[in-house]
Amino acid sequence: MGHSIADRKGSKISLDREGGANVTSHERIFSTKPYLATTSDIVALMVLEHQCSMHNKLTDAGKSTGESMALQHNLQKIGKRPVTDTPDEAALTVINAQAEKVVRHLLFYEEYALVHTCTSSRPNVWEGHVTSSHANRPQPR
Repeated sequence: MGHSIADRKGSKISLDREGGANVTSHERIFSTKPYLATTSDIVALMVLEHQCSMHNKLTDAGKSTGESMALQHNLQKIGKRPVTDTPDEAALTVINAQAEKVVRHLLFYEEYALVHTCTSSRPNVWEGHVTSSHANRPQPR
């Protein structure tokens, strides 16, 4: 469906889902002379998506951990208890939940199953047959 443009005729919108599917070269769409390769590297795009998503999960985990520890410190001050950096039960619950999200993403938990060969257009970058099934994944607690 990529590389397609939707057409509007009155209130009806049509989109040719097959016309732009599985494009192996962009040369017919735009000039590829300034680029190192004339193709989209699906493997590189998948890696980029996972890296960006992982970065977001790590940022969220750090932010949530900091907020839960700040709340703990405030409650300790209000209750006139010693302020500690050891997470209490509530903070630990937040930290463990965030850690679970990070680890699941690192292990590609619940990612789409790839059942076909994926290759890079650049030699020696990545090549392999990837298979995945939900049966081999750890079960949630």
